[in-house]
Amino acid sequence: MKQVDGRWVEVNGIPIFDSMTEVVQPRHTALVVVDMQNDFVSHGGISDICGVDIEPLRVIIPGIARLIEAARRSGVRVVYSQTIFEMNLANVHPAWIYRWYRDRPIGTNPLPLDKTAIRGTWGAAIIDELQPKPQDYIVEKHRNSTFVGTKLERVLKANGVESVVLAGTTTDGPILSSALDAQWYDYYTVIAKDAVASTLPELHNLGIEQLSTSYELPTVEEMVAIWDESPVFSR
Repeated sequence: MKQVDGRWVEVNGIPIFDSMTEVVQPRHTALVVVDMQNDFVSHGGISDICGVDIEPLRVIIPGIARLIEAARRSGVRVVYSQTIFEMNLANVHPAWIYRWYRDRPIGTNPLPLDKTAIRGTWGAAIIDELQPKPQDYIVEKHRNSTFVGTKLERVLKANGVESVVLAGTTTDGPILSSALDAQWYDYYTVIAKDAVASTLPELHNLGIEQLSTSYELPTVEEMVAIWDESPVFSR
């Protein structure tokens, strides 16, 4: 093992990134914005209609917007995940339906799965505040993780991505599962800790506690500072 100025930079001849600045350099980093869709986050969406407290999810919108702007300025690839269900639930296994109705927040009505994030509806669309641009990429997904059954891995490899920064919802659900899968797919994995949220504080706190055992959790401002100080990378 090799150290430079007390930092590990090589293990058995294999070079590794050894600081947050190196891990999230624009040339090899993607920002993945998870499930910021009307049915989950917007007033008038199905979550709001069914009594879910969406305000904790809305609080993170400005921070995510700031991350996206900084990513685009520096050349970080911006990828949106978009949960999509079919009206006839053709892409939903009975086991998933069981979990869906079992796993709703306490004190709320179950979200009707056949009315949630249905293809082509306003509810499935990404919120106006965080609209993708032509240079961004949207990955359609049907489960919690942004990696399971999606094109995300192909998109990341095609763009030379080695590091993934996650933001969005929910901390204990899609963010946690996506972080785990990113690690299993051998990506350096980072979560912007004040750009993720859950509908219940206790679930958010549990998610942050679990994520903090394995991943870097910088703030939005720390991420923006690194990207703004890095050489701009043109894709």
